[in-house]
Amino acid sequence: MSEALKISLAPKTVTGYREMLHGHLLPELGSIKLQELRRGTVRDLLLRKHRAGLSKNTVRLIRATLSVLLGDAVDDELLETNVTVGGRRGRRRAETMNAADRVKAIKPMSLEQLATLLAVADASSSRRDAMLFLTLADAGLRPSEALALTWEDFDVVDRTVRIERAVSGGRIKPTKTEEARNVDLTPRLAGALSQWQAHLEAEAL
Repeated sequence: MSEALKISLAPKTVTGYREMLHGHLLPELGSIKLQELRRGTVRDLLLRKHRAGLSKNTVRLIRATLSVLLGDAVDDELLETNVTVGGRRGRRRAETMNAADRVKAIKPMSLEQLATLLAVADASSSRRDAMLFLTLADAGLRPSEALALTWEDFDVVDRTVRIERAVSGGRIKPTKTEEARNVDLTPRLAGALSQWQAHLEAEAL
């Protein structure tokens, strides 16, 4: 697993991948060269694990771990394709693409499309939801991070927000990288947050 990928994943996820690697993949596939690995080999491995009584979730994690490893091999140009990935002929799945192709495949909204989205959210959503969309657009946060924000994280003077938590499965936990950071706010977002905070305080009184 690449160091860049390790940094982007939560420590528990990395630990889970390591357990799947050493407990299931290396004992079964360690003697097979990368270039000799076939879809049928992977399918037979997963079928054996299922027949051995492992849960569907464990079998899924074994496959996911192998997919991540082979995806790294594709990015490093050690393999042409990730054999854990299915799909129809002629259609490239994200796991078979290298890093440059993934970047090219990203199609962000235009400024006009983003403006339309924010306008519709402001007109038809609750104020809270409209603020969420604006925060995601202007601060570039993950949705899980934006949903975990509190007013204590917002610094109106410095025009920043402190990102320390995220929401996952209805629970508050550390961010994906388990590292806190400060994010600069646009004047538009800082102004909107200040107005909403003042509105909520007045409403509370």
